[in-house]
Amino acid sequence: TIRRHARRLVWMDRPHNVGPLFTHQDNAGLDAGDPITGEDRICYFEFAQLRYRYDPFANVFTIMASSLLGASLASLVGMDSGRTAAEVEKLQQLFGFNSVAVQMDPLYRIMLIKLLQPFYIMFIVSIALWYYFDIIALASICLCLIILSLVWELAISHRNQERVKSLFRTSGTINVIRDGQIAELPVEQLVVGDLVLPTTGQVVPCDIVVLYGECVVDESARSGENAPVVKHPLSVATAPNEVYVPLAYKDSTLFSGSTIIHVKPTDESQDDGTAMGNLIGVVFSTGFSTMQGLMFREVVETLPTNWKVLREAFLVFVLFFFVALLGFTYPVIITYQAGVPVRQIIRGVVRTVPRTFPPYLPIVITISTVLSTYRLLRKGIVAIDPERINLAGWLGIMAFDKTGTLTQSELLFSSIVRVEQHPPDGGESPRFMPPENILSSSPQTEMETGLATCHMCVLLDSKPVGNDVDVEGLRASKWMLAPQKFGIDEALYIVCPPVNPFVEVEPVAVMGQYSFESETRRQSCLIQFLNSQKFKVFAKGAPEEVARICDPATVPANFKLIVEKYNLEGYYVIAMASKDFSDELGVIDHIPSRKDYESNLKMSGIVLFRGNISPDTRDAVDPLENANIRTLIITGDSAHAASYVARNCGMVAPESRFYSIDVDRQASEKLLLTSLDSGVSTEETMANILQRKENDPTLQFALTGSSLTEAVKHLTQWEIEALLTHVQVFARMKPVQKTLIVKNLHEMGNVVGMCGDGANDCGALRQADVSMALSKEEASLVARFSSLRMKVSDVVHVVLEGRFAVASFMLSVRFLLCYTAIVFAAGILLRVELTTSNNVQNLFDDVALICPIAFLMQLSKSQDKLSKKVPPKNILNWDLIMSLVGETVLCFFFLYAGWFLMKSKPWFCSATTVLYSLAGFPPVQRCYWFNPRDSVNFRGSLLIYAYETNLWWQMSHFQMINIAVVLNIPSTHRKNILSNPVFCLYCLAGWIVCSVFLLYPFDGFSRAFTIPQFPDYAFRWQLWGMAWAHLLCSLVWELLMVPAITGRRWWWKRKEREFSWQSDTGSETSSELAPSVSDRG
Repeated sequence: TIRRHARRLVWMDRPHNVGPLFTHQDNAGLDAGDPITGEDRICYFEFAQLRYRYDPFANVFTIMASSLLGASLASLVGMDSGRTAAEVEKLQQLFGFNSVAVQMDPLYRIMLIKLLQPFYIMFIVSIALWYYFDIIALASICLCLIILSLVWELAISHRNQERVKSLFRTSGTINVIRDGQIAELPVEQLVVGDLVLPTTGQVVPCDIVVLYGECVVDESARSGENAPVVKHPLSVATAPNEVYVPLAYKDSTLFSGSTIIHVKPTDESQDDGTAMGNLIGVVFSTGFSTMQGLMFREVVETLPTNWKVLREAFLVFVLFFFVALLGFTYPVIITYQAGVPVRQIIRGVVRTVPRTFPPYLPIVITISTVLSTYRLLRKGIVAIDPERINLAGWLGIMAFDKTGTLTQSELLFSSIVRVEQHPPDGGESPRFMPPENILSSSPQTEMETGLATCHMCVLLDSKPVGNDVDVEGLRASKWMLAPQKFGIDEALYIVCPPVNPFVEVEPVAVMGQYSFESETRRQSCLIQFLNSQKFKVFAKGAPEEVARICDPATVPANFKLIVEKYNLEGYYVIAMASKDFSDELGVIDHIPSRKDYESNLKMSGIVLFRGNISPDTRDAVDPLENANIRTLIITGDSAHAASYVARNCGMVAPESRFYSIDVDRQASEKLLLTSLDSGVSTEETMANILQRKENDPTLQFALTGSSLTEAVKHLTQWEIEALLTHVQVFARMKPVQKTLIVKNLHEMGNVVGMCGDGANDCGALRQADVSMALSKEEASLVARFSSLRMKVSDVVHVVLEGRFAVASFMLSVRFLLCYTAIVFAAGILLRVELTTSNNVQNLFDDVALICPIAFLMQLSKSQDKLSKKVPPKNILNWDLIMSLVGETVLCFFFLYAGWFLMKSKPWFCSATTVLYSLAGFPPVQRCYWFNPRDSVNFRGSLLIYAYETNLWWQMSHFQMINIAVVLNIPSTHRKNILSNPVFCLYCLAGWIVCSVFLLYPFDGFSRAFTIPQFPDYAFRWQLWGMAWAHLLCSLVWELLMVPAITGRRWWWKRKEREFSWQSDTGSETSSELAPSVSDRG
């Protein structure tokens, strides 16, 4: 990459007198010299939207990130004066403007790339030869088709580029402090270190660290989740020298692309939160260094889909091209011996042989893709990467996220299960109490207080908004968020208990909190009781993670079993823990570190939520399973909860038994199998596990994230492949592990799909061959498809359309190959007889028959149900080979049968005889209509006005229409031919017109196409009968013989046909699987 771009290195004068990016420390190095060739300049190049600067000391190129990377918390808080105009000018010179709008490829470059494709190169050469040999009309028509195809593809490419560009376009203005003055400037002029004042309703133009004020932000554009989040000022009281990382301090970071819903007013500001100065932040990163910029780079820098079938189609047509050249050897010798000039011989070959490359194949492919995209859009599915539609036709594995995808995102509170530390019966160890469906009438217990305070909800329009679990927990606790802080400025928010006339309950102030993170899978908060001034810490999250930070003496011995029991019953389980927090001053002067929060807690209990399976989940899983597409779950939830969903959504049988696989090769060479139902564990080798799986189809496996980490360390390559092949549920997976699973399933030779809805699915969605995002937001751009209806069953529509697209492409190639075979057969026949077709005849074939029929084939519809048969992955598959061989033989047979029948007629006189007569040989009976003025043109030339030409031309029309009709009848992935009425009507009209041409030709027809009429009406009807015979034979061959030879029967009932076939997807393996997992694990 560097070598390729080294020719375009840019030398830029290093900006002088630019102060350090950070006020206190962590100098960015901009004021350091760059001694290159003795001059003080910077050498850089741009690649993938980033600048790479040459470091002469390390002799490498490093990224010039437009961000405050490495800044400490104290340095960021200390940047409270803004930038000067001089600093801004130098920084803009270094990093450019704050924009993620890239310079898209110009149209001429896209056109050049298209023209360099093998198909187009062959067409251009053929057109040039046609023009050289004065075949003007045919060359002009083909040139128009090529231009039309190019214009269409350019329009689609340009539209897609503009669509992506518009989604990330940066525009608008923002208030900025420059040189100590507040100015309203375009967002493109922002630089790192600028002090900005965002307001309500504004789209965040870059990554900003909040220094003062609070706001509510909609981050759905980044995460895909619609829950608003609260942003608080950055605090440095705990660790001022700690390096700031945006994701680690996301509660104080406004990410680019987010929308500010509400700025909380201060005591001096307006109540509507729009007063300037309520929210102040410092620009942390701009342009492509922002989180949104990184996402955009993944979108625009995606490599093109490598569709192997298209390359194979080109190679097949190349093969036909050389076969045609070889086949014309004998006719060339015959014509040369007959005295035909060499230029005329070459002209005839050039006219016929290049037609083995149909010039409309590219536009047929383009139209097929456009129509598939349109049909998906009508179903509420946006094809962000249309080329992936074809890959969906070969889908072999479909992975689903659980929460929000297979199950409803809305969780309903069910009950709480408290942990009694000192049981009433005098027991010493803590134990679980019976579940309580209704919370205690006394709202001062720990569980209610924890649900009321340990959350990230905010009050918006007098209603709490936030994560579904947080909102539902707050609702169930019956506490309410206070609209104001009652003078306690240090508090994040105040929570008031419900009114209770019998019990005096204290309001609570939340003094600090750490939000939920996918790595730790828990969140925590510090609260202060306003009356007693006591402090308490609450934490909630995944049960095993909360138990890990608790005092073991406070966790019931059967904690894991109870949690697994409720998970198996389909509950979403979170654990709650707490501890008293002492402060000698009575007021928290600083925010404790997360380690201080989350350590040595006391287990309070668990909270049960009910997440019902989505109504359309079965509509997605059942068709995929019936089509032998492997479905699996990759989730951050527990294995027990995921196994419950797998049983109830149809992925596995209800009676299936799940076992978790644990790996610890340091203790044993065997794997530990643990039943999720009974908890009984056994040690087995991988070979024994696979044997048990083969003997017992109800045996299913689950793998956790921790076990996957150990597997990468200790298992061999084939054992890792076996795990990925046979595990049904991947549970407790971190986002990076989700991505690795999808990546390595793909490297094993599978076409892998992924369906998810959250930010933790983005990596896997991007890695998958076919991915579906259940989101309307821009975050769905990381996926290949986006469901506007947010229905998981839309995955089935994508697969159906993908199989239809592949089948349509195969059908078009098969039809065009048959057309090529007919042209080849007729060309040999005519050359041997010293005849040839003219340009008008060829134009009629291409423009009126072949091209429209090939286009109208694409107007069919996909099947309503998935079949077990997967479309072939190769052009040269048995179906195509047998069909092509049979149709070619039939075409040859009926063409030569008609020719021999014509030779037997008393009025027939061959073209060879006429040419010899014109050359001065003994005269023969004149059988043809000639214009005497032009008769001299036939001395030493091929004859056009010949019965042979008329026979071939008329019969080939019927044959091509017959083949088009027959090929559209038996289809697994396309609906019956009757579902395409336009195609049917056109073929019927073509048959009628060709019948009129054959049976009742008029003089104008003969003159227009320069062919003589057959003088025998009985012979015309015999040819018409042969056309019907060809149709009947083609039907028998395609519907009976080809299925019998290839081992299938098309005439079974629709519900049963071809369901005996098994998908071969995933049969290949990759020897690089284990290293790829280890390298990234």
